[in-house]
Amino acid sequence: MAEQFTFNEYADMHVFYGRAFCNAAEARRLYSEHFPNRTVPSRETFERVDRSLRETGTVLPKQGGEGAPRTVRTVVLEENILEAVADDPSMSIRNLSEQFHTSKSTIDRIIREQLFHPFHIQKVHAMTPQDFPARLEYANWFMDRQREDMTFISRVLFTDEAGFSRDGVINSHNLHIWAEENPHGILQTKHQRKFNVNVWAGIIGNHLIGSFVLQDRLDGELSSLYIGLHQCKPSLTIG
Repeated sequence: MAEQFTFNEYADMHVFYGRAFCNAAEARRLYSEHFPNRTVPSRETFERVDRSLRETGTVLPKQGGEGAPRTVRTVVLEENILEAVADDPSMSIRNLSEQFHTSKSTIDRIIREQLFHPFHIQKVHAMTPQDFPARLEYANWFMDRQREDMTFISRVLFTDEAGFSRDGVINSHNLHIWAEENPHGILQTKHQRKFNVNVWAGIIGNHLIGSFVLQDRLDGELSSLYIGLHQCKPSLTIG
């Protein structure tokens, strides 16, 4: 059953929600300290009161029967949802919920019962149609050389370069802090004073070559010089 409060209590909720700068957990704490003898509303109630005032001008919760009717879960509904997911695997649960007038929890349960899992999209290098035959040709050539000489791979120098900056590589999707109240954790990025370091390294056989810190900016002449320095070593010569 939905929580019932007086208009005076709703007004106080909105006041403390504003004092807490729209932090529902903090508003709930302040409210409980100021009114120790009252029933303490949930965090969702603080958010709903503010949202209702802004959207509808009233703090009263919606009465039953309002809004779009929810569809009862049936076999036909499940098949329609799964068919929609098969047609567009990237469709969100929110969009499916709006399309079939079904709660998001029901949509999520139906999809997971079919052993579907939400996988993240991976970023890869863009390829043109001309790239694929060239890659296949190179792979076949490489395998042929290895079959002719089993030591071929051990004499190949694999190299790579990487740039390191003060900001680093940040995946905000995996950054979170578990807490009962918002600790307002921060991570400083976009520094005004920046630095970048270019690092080159190579692997040949069981040996690691480098790493070498390169100059900030490499032109064609310097790049050729670095490559030539390493190719001139007998141990790195590919026969």
